[in-house]
Amino acid sequence: MTRYRLLSTIKSRIIFALGIGAVTTITIGLFGTFSVSRMSTDVHGMYSENTVQLAKLSNVTIALLNSRATLRRLQATRLAADVERFAPGIRADLDMADREWASYYPADVHDGRERELAGRLDALIAQNRRYADQAVAAFTASNFDAAAAALNGGAEVAAALTWVLREDVALRLQQAKAASDESTSTASRISAISVVLVVVNLLIAAAVSVAILRSILGPLKRAVGMANNIASGKLENRLTVDSRDEIGQLFAAMKKMERQLRQMIYHDPLTSLPNRVLFNERLKQTVAGPADPDALLGVMMIDMDRFKGVNDTMGHAAGDELLSEAAERLTVCIRPGDTVARLGGDEFAVLLPNVQDRRILDDIARRIIARFDERFALNGREVFVTCSIGISLYPVDSIEPDDLLKYADSAMYLAKRSGRRGFRYYSKELTEDAAKRLALESELRRAVERGELELHYQPKVSFPHHEVVGSEALLRWRRAGVGLVPPNDFIPVAEETGLIVDMGNWVLREACRAAAEWNAGGEALHKVSVNLSARQFESHDLVSVVGAILDETGCRPEWLELEITESLLLEEDGAILTTLSAFRAMGLSIAIDDFGTGYSSLSYLARFPIDTLKIDKSFVQKAATDRRHAELVKAILSIARCLGQEVVAEGVETAEQAVFLRQNGCQVAQGFLFSRPLPKPDMASLPRRFAPAEPSELASR
Repeated sequence: MTRYRLLSTIKSRIIFALGIGAVTTITIGLFGTFSVSRMSTDVHGMYSENTVQLAKLSNVTIALLNSRATLRRLQATRLAADVERFAPGIRADLDMADREWASYYPADVHDGRERELAGRLDALIAQNRRYADQAVAAFTASNFDAAAAALNGGAEVAAALTWVLREDVALRLQQAKAASDESTSTASRISAISVVLVVVNLLIAAAVSVAILRSILGPLKRAVGMANNIASGKLENRLTVDSRDEIGQLFAAMKKMERQLRQMIYHDPLTSLPNRVLFNERLKQTVAGPADPDALLGVMMIDMDRFKGVNDTMGHAAGDELLSEAAERLTVCIRPGDTVARLGGDEFAVLLPNVQDRRILDDIARRIIARFDERFALNGREVFVTCSIGISLYPVDSIEPDDLLKYADSAMYLAKRSGRRGFRYYSKELTEDAAKRLALESELRRAVERGELELHYQPKVSFPHHEVVGSEALLRWRRAGVGLVPPNDFIPVAEETGLIVDMGNWVLREACRAAAEWNAGGEALHKVSVNLSARQFESHDLVSVVGAILDETGCRPEWLELEITESLLLEEDGAILTTLSAFRAMGLSIAIDDFGTGYSSLSYLARFPIDTLKIDKSFVQKAATDRRHAELVKAILSIARCLGQEVVAEGVETAEQAVFLRQNGCQVAQGFLFSRPLPKPDMASLPRRFAPAEPSELASR
């Protein structure tokens, strides 16, 4: 028994072979051949065991990735048909992961480190299965919030699972490499002994050993390199293995996983377009690569106008369908070699290299706008959504990729400010304007704290008695060191930055205080009008905020009128109707400001609870001299009478305009003929009633 134990190690076999070699070289040669064969068997056994284990782990990983990607797709589409179609596949992938893991654990777990990693993997795979089952159940029940919660929980488990799988694979590869290194060392010692004793047998054994080691260690080392590249984020590995054995299967599984990861990292899951990461890489490569000195490179930033209204009104599924259709329309508008990417939300970008003539960019931009002008069919409804485009040029505007993106974005916002549905090129003035707007925004943020905001009130006069029946509260900013800032300079900035919400609440509070003060005597009603921004309607607590301010200031609802714009009603948002109906239920009156300047529609006048139409001054000021404008004003007055709505004429500046309005049944007017907007203290000096001749005298104030 002792003798056999001595021969159980490689070292003992080498010593035994040397002893036999002293008797005969033939015996030594045969022993050397036997030793090399035994070594090859050990290495092959190690190779088979580790590659099978790695293949099982790869199959587990692929199955989990497939189920995860399909769940994300269900979250993106939220379609019942997709849930019914893909749910069995998700469960099949999860079942496959469970089976592969069951065949791996605990049969292929040996030492303490392996048991630790396998235990963690077992727990994480079970947690991932629970979250995935919860998400599938939630999608099946159309409970998308619960599905999102399950997916978010599963995301953390998936991240932890990825790291533990990476550690387990690294451990397996490390063990395989250590065993391979030991085998290589043993082969070298046997080869050295065999050279001394039997040269011919040594050469044969060495050739066999090298062939076996290369067939195993080479692919294993490449597998280690590929795994390390994937772990470090390099997803363009060119490694290949021609064998069809376990290592070949392992490489095929890893290449499939690499392709899926690349798709997830570099492409938008909804539209399959390149995402921001891939777009930035292509932009940098194009800028850095060789280029025609006479050619331009164009970067377009494209934003869909009023996409949020569609998304909020028709639901996220319709919004996703709209984005997918928009991606297809963009793709057909560009040239071969151009790149369309979705950067996020409703924002797209186009990379256009080798532009020989700027008119090419003009044509592409016009094609895109024209395609977006065509109707979108969403859930059986026709929807019209335009787009705004900003364009920057390399090397005219900059040679830096980040600057080109930033400049195209600035030009796109200029297109939006210019009325939407158009395109603009970047210019240096945009950067200067942006710096000024940034400084203005910074000062505007502190204006409330510094007490620089104030309200001026423009009186409203009734016909035919010329009695002051109310006023419109108008925001003014008395900027330190500058004086009064024109509203057109700071209101758009407040709208874009969201500051208008807090400023609007301040205006509402101050106007309610003034209304409460002016109506405290119980005399004739003085109703104060306050403009509400569309951004304020995005806050779900607007109704409660208005109610709280009324309670705080003691202002009664009949003393307050809320003015909104036509564009707000054109969004066809059910939430807007709900909010306006709540205001009506509170006793507040609703007015449409600047009526006639937008896309006026008789349908919304009947659908929404509107009390007052304010005719824009552009119509009023030409009504006394231009027949067509006069007829338009008469038509508006007639519509309002039929719907039981009051009409306020804005911008009345001449007695002739006032006479025309009075004769055609207008109830209320405001404008410089009666008074400019006045600070609150100056309102006390206004007479309660004007004689017909007084307005011209008052206008000189």
